[in-house]
Amino acid sequence: MATTLQEIASVVNKSKVVISIAAGITTNFIEKSLSKGVRVIRVMPNTPALVGEGMAAVAAGKGAKAGDVKLARAIFNAVGVSVELNEKLMDAVTGLSGSGPAYFFLIIEALIEAGLKTDCHVIWQNNWLCKPCWEPPDFVWKAIKNQLNYERW
Repeated sequence: MATTLQEIASVVNKSKVVISIAAGITTNFIEKSLSKGVRVIRVMPNTPALVGEGMAAVAAGKGAKAGDVKLARAIFNAVGVSVELNEKLMDAVTGLSGSGPAYFFLIIEALIEAGLKTDCHVIWQNNWLCKPCWEPPDFVWKAIKNQLNYERW
């Protein structure tokens, strides 16, 4: 990342907004690598953005303006939903939301393989494996809260 930032440093100034989707790279790192006062926004989208169902966390760097955050959110709202967060939460978001959907894909893939090995093709032909993934979020949250019996929810 340092090399890339060095390569663009000569063309990035206060009039430009740098929107980074690089996992684990802080706005502070980017700001220190570029000119003083550069406007940096850090975004962590997830893979469902590829089909218009993404979630993206947006964090502003020190030099970023409210309009910069609004721009980044508009870009990522075009492929899902975005929320503005404090940057200290971005690593957790990366692990949970950025990478989380991949775990669902692995589970579904394993279930499909099990169905194929047992000649139970009706399971995946009728979307039985994927249907729970498409349930309304409030239904999913209620089920999770009930299962965990977690009072904070």
